[in-house]
Amino acid sequence: MKRIFLLVFMAILLAGCAKSDQVDVNYTISKQDEALIEEYINQNLYEPVSDAKIHSIFEVLGSNMSKGELYLWVIVQEVDQERNKTGTILSGPVLLKVRQGEEGLQVLKHKEPRDGVQYNKDINKMFPEEVREKITYFDSAELMKQLEEQY
Repeated sequence: MKRIFLLVFMAILLAGCAKSDQVDVNYTISKQDEALIEEYINQNLYEPVSDAKIHSIFEVLGSNMSKGELYLWVIVQEVDQERNKTGTILSGPVLLKVRQGEEGLQVLKHKEPRDGVQYNKDINKMFPEEVREKITYFDSAELMKQLEEQY
């Protein structure tokens, strides 16, 4: 009887651990956290070459809050209104390391996959399978349209 109880207890314990490490592909963020993430992106993902202004937009692809990870698709553009030039700097997946604090989300750091032959290796290492599938089929056209409507 003790053996059965122990087996059931271990199964419940293992099931609980597995669930805490699951990826939430329907994760939503508050408007406050959205503004904080956008500010982080604008200040940390790219430094403008000239007096151009950085504009960005992102879509949450998923999260694993037990690991403190948010998975995003990010588009960053540099807009130089003086020269009437716009350039896309980044359109791709980004992993944010975050912590949920008393005042909301805190972004600790970010990581982007490297270009070239390292890209797929980095994608497989950085993102869980559910998110990798979203990355593979992600269509950024609507996100780009939303970004361009901002300025």
